[in-house]
Amino acid sequence: MQVIVAGLVVGLKSVSYIVVLLILIIYIAAILACLFFGQNDPVRFGSVAMSMLSLFQVTLMTCAYIEGPCVACLDLLATHAHLAQHARNKGRTAPAR
Repeated sequence: MQVIVAGLVVGLKSVSYIVVLLILIIYIAAILACLFFGQNDPVRFGSVAMSMLSLFQVTLMTCAYIEGPCVACLDLLATHAHLAQHARNKGRTAPAR
């Protein structure tokens, strides 16, 4: 019995390191998301805490308030596509009439 408990303690110690690393990665990504997406979507990316929650939901592909595909994932992809299209069109001039 002591061997089993000792193995569980060692295993939980390793898992806790992985959890801390994942939280650190999500925290850094949330800071970047606040900088890049905060003005476009202040509800989901207005603060670091909301960004962490949104990124966690995107990571799991789930949202607690809807059924089906994650709206945050779809919005994030749509925002990225819109920004990419805007960047491509930025250098172009309006067509002559």
